[in-house]
Amino acid sequence: MEYNTQRRPLVYTEYGRGIQTMVDFAVKIPSKTARNRAAQTILRFMEVLNPQVRELDDYMHKLYDQLIIMSDFKLDIDNPYPAPEAVKVSAPATPFVYRQTPIKFRYYGKTLEAMILKAAQMPDGAEKDAALNLITVQMKKSYYLWNDDILSDDLVAEHLHIISGGKITYTDAMKGEVYSSFYNKPGLERKNKYINVSAYENTGRRSYGNYHNNGHYSRSNGNGNDSGSRRYNSRENNPGFAPRTSVYKRRRPF
Repeated sequence: MEYNTQRRPLVYTEYGRGIQTMVDFAVKIPSKTARNRAAQTILRFMEVLNPQVRELDDYMHKLYDQLIIMSDFKLDIDNPYPAPEAVKVSAPATPFVYRQTPIKFRYYGKTLEAMILKAAQMPDGAEKDAALNLITVQMKKSYYLWNDDILSDDLVAEHLHIISGGKITYTDAMKGEVYSSFYNKPGLERKNKYINVSAYENTGRRSYGNYHNNGHYSRSNGNGNDSGSRRYNSRENNPGFAPRTSVYKRRRPF
């Protein structure tokens, strides 16, 4: 059994291995007339497999070029367009080099580290303490987003010392407090689609009870008006709910 990893890599993966096999077979056809017919068939298949190519103004030119490239420039057919040059196609692309900047603590990010280094260059005083106060608050927030534990002041002092290269000594004036509600983990109620709404709340919904109105339900909001929730007047007219209760409420749909 031959796997795709053992075969020649595909030039255009959007056409698949079947089109590549058809192109390899068309190259070996001895008659040029038969090769032209095979090429036209392959082009129709390529147009079906890649329909977005029709959005181009001269899409048949692109299909012919792709056909020649897939044949490794060996397919000799009557091409109505200029054939692509092998030298230009096989030219290696210039690799894009990304700047790899080391980060001491990834959960802080590069921007926060740059702020700490900038604060380390400031002269001692109230302005520097205020800047570091804001920085420590953001450090605690960033740390908590990636960890389940709260960043302690001792750990803040250690991280500031490491990032600044020993230029910042943590003091109480730099201590930043994050509001306590920030550390509240979201509960199931907050994740519910109906946030802060009870599943059995009856406002504007149908509710069912033993109200005497000739065995029918009536619409009432509890204030004597005829608008609001619907209530059934007897258990007999309210099938499907548990007996031995005076009021029946239907669960809100989710």
